Amino acid sequence: MNHKLKNNLINVAKKHINNDLSHDFNHAMRVMNLAVKIAQLPKGEI
Repeated sequence: MNHKLKNNLINVAKKHINNDLSHDFNHAMRVMNLAVKIAQLPKGEI
């Protein structure tokens, strides 16, 4: 994932994610980081 796309996604998440304890901004960051790791595996894509 390129740097500009990643920053855009982070900015959107900051604007739209509420303060739900189970699905807060930190959760969104963990999901995004996991998706990037999966995409780096053989046959993985984002």
